[in-house]
Amino acid sequence: MDYNVQIHHLDVTLDPDAKHQLQNELRALAALYIKPLPNYQIFKPTSSTSLKDKIVVVIRDGKGNLAGFVSAILIPINGIVEDIVLHSGITVIHENHRKSPVKKLLFSNLIMSVLRSYPRGIWFTSLAEVISSLVHFGNYVTNVFPSPSYEATHGTNLPTAVHLRIAKEINRLHRPKLNISPDAVFDEKTFVFLGSNDWDQGRGFMKDIDDTSLWSKDEESSKFYKSFLRHG
Repeated sequence: MDYNVQIHHLDVTLDPDAKHQLQNELRALAALYIKPLPNYQIFKPTSSTSLKDKIVVVIRDGKGNLAGFVSAILIPINGIVEDIVLHSGITVIHENHRKSPVKKLLFSNLIMSVLRSYPRGIWFTSLAEVISSLVHFGNYVTNVFPSPSYEATHGTNLPTAVHLRIAKEINRLHRPKLNISPDAVFDEKTFVFLGSNDWDQGRGFMKDIDDTSLWSKDEESSKFYKSFLRHG
């Protein structure tokens, strides 16, 4: 199947009417799978900031129907390369396209778009309870903590100073950008926000970590990430 890729830097590329139309499309697709739909990020229906600082990659099928999207966020973090972090944000793919190349198209186009603006490279974060998403991130992004390959590469199971700086700044200043519960507890050893989704705006993202349909085909990596979740 042929797919059409659209990349939107929403603070500069779309007029207000086009932003509103796109937002309605994204909300409609997400509402099929995220229940209840939170008042967060691109889903905020009336917020003037819901589309600011976002990079949205949209994939459409040959008929123009929405097959999937990723809405990533640029987060300022001082003291690291480029002084900014890209957070993977929200990814939704229509069930009819989940065995297609849509996910790879979404993230390859997202990364290439960002690297045009930040050619020295950029730090990338993700937050999820979907184990396959964590495995995908760990396998395709370099220098990921925690990940199955991290200890073998670094000779330690402790994060670097840069990893810690980013995580602590997110914990201290940017929880709303990641939809992290105000009551969540951040574990600096595992980089897990305990109770992150256990609030009214996060329950649509809660998943059963024992549901192997949400695991990756890489069973070893899936078990690695499962071991971090729902402790305590």
